[in-house]
Amino acid sequence: GSTFPLGVTTVNCSATDTAGNTADGSFTVTVVDTTSPSVPTPISPADDIYVQSVNQTLIDWSDASDVGNVSTPVTYTYEASNSSDTSETGAFVTPVYVSGVLSVSEIPTGGTPEGVYYWHVKSTDAVGNQSVWSTIRKITVDDTAPLVTVPSDITEEATSPLGAVVTFAVTATDINPITPTVSCASLSGTVFPMGTSVLTCTATDTAGNQSAPLNFSVTVQDTTNPSDASVSINSGAVYTNSLNASLSLGANDIVGVTGYRIADGLDASLATEVAVTSTTGFTASLPFTLSSGDGVKTVAVQYRDQAGNWSSNVTDDITLDTTAPTITINAPTVTAYALNQVVNASYSCADVGSGVATCVGDVA
Repeated sequence: GSTFPLGVTTVNCSATDTAGNTADGSFTVTVVDTTSPSVPTPISPADDIYVQSVNQTLIDWSDASDVGNVSTPVTYTYEASNSSDTSETGAFVTPVYVSGVLSVSEIPTGGTPEGVYYWHVKSTDAVGNQSVWSTIRKITVDDTAPLVTVPSDITEEATSPLGAVVTFAVTATDINPITPTVSCASLSGTVFPMGTSVLTCTATDTAGNQSAPLNFSVTVQDTTNPSDASVSINSGAVYTNSLNASLSLGANDIVGVTGYRIADGLDASLATEVAVTSTTGFTASLPFTLSSGDGVKTVAVQYRDQAGNWSSNVTDDITLDTTAPTITINAPTVTAYALNQVVNASYSCADVGSGVATCVGDVA
C-alpha cells in the first residue's frame, strides 16, 4: 500500500521464526510514466492574421500540464511551414522551421521573411512522453504596402460663403484581402473653403504597411455673377424737380456682395467701387445728385461679389423738370368795367417738361 516513486525501487524483506532463525529476500518495483502531457492550445496571434516582418510578433500558446505532475517540467516544440500538409505523425511534411526544446510557452517571430506560414506546437514531459500536435494556425508575413488611388483634381462651384460640399472617392488595393484603411487630410462630403485645398491620402493595411502618399486638389470657385440686381430712383417716381435724389439698391450673391459702383448714365463700369461688408443679400438706400439740366436722367449700378464677379448694368430713369408751367390770359382784353358788370375770363396753361398737373384760377 506504499507509494513508490517514478523509476525502479528495490524492496528488501527478511523473516525470523520463533527459534530465532532468519532469512532475507528482495524484489524490485518499477513505476513508469507512459501518459502524454496535455495538448497546448494556440492563443495568439489570431488565426489568419497579417503581420510585418520587422515587428516582433510573439507566438503564444497555453501551458501544458502533466497528469499528476509525474514527469515535470513540460517542454515544447514549435514547428512552422509554408504548407498546412501534415504527415501521419501530425508533423508538417515540409517544415521551414523547427524549434529546439522550449521551456516557455511562446516564441518570437521577428525577421521572418514575407510569406504565408502555418504553425503548431506540441508538449513533451520529462520522460519523453509527447502530446499530439495542436491545432494549426495561419499567419501571413506581409511587407508589401497597399496602393492608394486618388481622383483627379476637383473643381466645384461655391454654394455658400463657406464654400461647397465636395464628395470624392479614394480607394486602395492590397495583397491582404481585408480592405486597407484610407486616410485623407479631409473627408469626402465635408465643406471645403473657397480657394484650393491640397489633400494628401494614404492607405494602411492590417499588417501596418502604409502606402506612399498621393495628393490631389479640391478647388472651390465662384464664377457666378451677383443676381437680382436692382436700382430705383425716388422709389420709382417718374418726375422730380430736384437734383437731390434717393437711390434704393439691391442684389444677391451666393458667396456675398462686397461692393457696388454707380454712374449717372447707362454704364457704371468706369465708376469708382464702393466697398461694403460682404452679405448674401445686399440692400441700401443712399442720396444721389442728378446731373443738371432738365430731361430724362439715367442712373446705372453694378454689383461685385467676393470673387470679383460683376453683375451687368442695371438702370432706372427719372425726368428732371425744374421749369415752371406757363399761363396765358385770353380774356378779358380790357381792364376797366362798369360796376356789377359780368366779366368772362378765359385762360390756358402749358408745360414743356412734365406736363400740366392743375390749371385753376380765382378772383382776387
